[in-house]
Amino acid sequence: MLTLWMRTRYTRRLGRPGRDYTIYSPDGLLRYTGYAGRVPGPISISAPNAPEPPLVRGKPRRSFPISGRYDVLGPDSAKLGVITRSGRFFDAGGQRLGRFRDARSLRSHAGEGIATIIVEGIIAGDSGAGIGPGASGYRVVLEGLPDGRLAMARLPFMPDDEPAPRPGRIARGLLRILPARSADRLLERRPPAGWVFEVPETGTLPELLLLAAAILAVEISLW
Repeated sequence: MLTLWMRTRYTRRLGRPGRDYTIYSPDGLLRYTGYAGRVPGPISISAPNAPEPPLVRGKPRRSFPISGRYDVLGPDSAKLGVITRSGRFFDAGGQRLGRFRDARSLRSHAGEGIATIIVEGIIAGDSGAGIGPGASGYRVVLEGLPDGRLAMARLPFMPDDEPAPRPGRIARGLLRILPARSADRLLERRPPAGWVFEVPETGTLPELLLLAAAILAVEISLW
């Protein structure tokens, strides 16, 4: 099983909102860095020590408002595949590899626009809810393979760059009256929340294409 842990941080580039991604292996080793602009902004995934050129770029199509599609390109601009706002992802030849499926019902997606989901489903020849705002987890349905998952979870390790906690005004007041043991617990450093991404490791699934699709799913969930 391929397992990656993702941590996100809000940022702004050229005045536009987005998120920086740090992507780790289960033992806390930094595997990739990434960036995603607010949908339909660009997506990029890079090697840790070589942000330029990125290993892959997700470029929204001009038809994105209708199709919801991004082309995923390699460093030489060769097309690696397609990822979509509705959670489906395809290889460079157009064959569907799978999709992210929200556990919530279609009705609970009313806030994101049922018409958009239905139109994208018709275009893709599929139906049902894919990804949407507020989702905290997905089943990754893969063609001919066991399912994977993408879910919010606390990282199982402490990132090297995680800052020490800074208690706010209320917490500082509590520290004055709490017993020492309780105060220590309040100040205890805990790993930050993030996302865990797990899919079968077969050697045939393009890891970076799937990772780009996972980042798009996270972005749509968080905005």
